[in-house]
Amino acid sequence: MAELVNHISLERKIKMASFQKRGKTWQYTISRVIDGKSKPIRKGGFKTKKEAQVAAAVVESDLRYRIRTNRHERIICGLF
Repeated sequence: MAELVNHISLERKIKMASFQKRGKTWQYTISRVIDGKSKPIRKGGFKTKKEAQVAAAVVESDLRYRIRTNRHERIICGLF
């Protein structure tokens, strides 16, 4: 079972979001690695940095929830 958990933790890695001002709007970038490849998530067009921070926090939370859910499902499937 430890091998399964280690495999899952290597499969996806998420880092905190970074924020950039692009012209008059703000953009966030969430760095993530899936199967050894960089797959950042970018979204822009926010009027304020705070709006970008809130939106990025929602996406990060959703990604972490999905990882926990997938990990739980895989461990349970591995038991049966």
